[in-house]
Amino acid sequence: METILSDPLLLLWLGLLGLGVGFLTGMFGIGGAFITTPAMIILVGLDESLAVGCSMGFTLGNGMLGLRQHRGAGNLEPAALSSIALGACVGTGLGFLFHYSLKEAVGERFDDLVSTLFIIILIPIGLLVWWQSSKSADDKSPSGHHLLSRLHVPPMVKLRQSDLPPLSLSLLTLIGLSIGVLKGMLGIGGGIILIPILILVVGMAPHRAVVTCLGMVVLSSLVGTILYASRGDIDFFLVGAMLVGSFAGVVLGTRLCHVTSGRRLKRMLAVLILAFVAFLLVQVISQT
Repeated sequence: METILSDPLLLLWLGLLGLGVGFLTGMFGIGGAFITTPAMIILVGLDESLAVGCSMGFTLGNGMLGLRQHRGAGNLEPAALSSIALGACVGTGLGFLFHYSLKEAVGERFDDLVSTLFIIILIPIGLLVWWQSSKSADDKSPSGHHLLSRLHVPPMVKLRQSDLPPLSLSLLTLIGLSIGVLKGMLGIGGGIILIPILILVVGMAPHRAVVTCLGMVVLSSLVGTILYASRGDIDFFLVGAMLVGSFAGVVLGTRLCHVTSGRRLKRMLAVLILAFVAFLLVQVISQT
């Protein structure tokens, strides 16, 4: 704690990191842990578990800021959010248990494994988002076209803010559970995976996906923050330094999101994902 407080350059770096990630939160509805977790491991030198715990705390605060900025747009889907968040909260607890089991089994190579898993997960997601953005001519999703609307697993629900056909609450919960496991295990905030799923699989318009995703990020991050704090793997001074920077970023990102077309949002998100994958590849290769 004393080292962190007495290092103004580190505090400045963390504030700038929070500013950048906050902008992405406002723009895309992502919690930002897919950036903060590896950044704190690679650039700040934190232990993997501490980095994941700090990312949990940061995405909790960052997601709350983002949700507050987006709250008046009328894009929230309560039924989808409640189902996905329920699964994500349970999955985060399971992922938390997997994290420490995997860390004990892998040992010193755990940080390389985390980076490699990030790469494996994010490459296909980035390519899919880019491909889908090239196909879409507008912000609306054609009814019946997406996978989830074709799988009639009861109970079914009609999203009140969308013209989509009824969707399976069970499958939405399963999606949340899967994302929660990854979040609890790797520190991924969930948004970087959930946003493409909501757009590509569920069929939500991008702006509705942003708000629904932020709600999931907040609730699942609350669970993760409590769990990692119980192990002493959160430094609230690090988290606070990043949150100070994130406030202005969230405000700017939200304003830009509201004036950007859904198609452009998808393309920008794809570029962001693939650029970060390239950064991780360089780091992994340089350490081998």
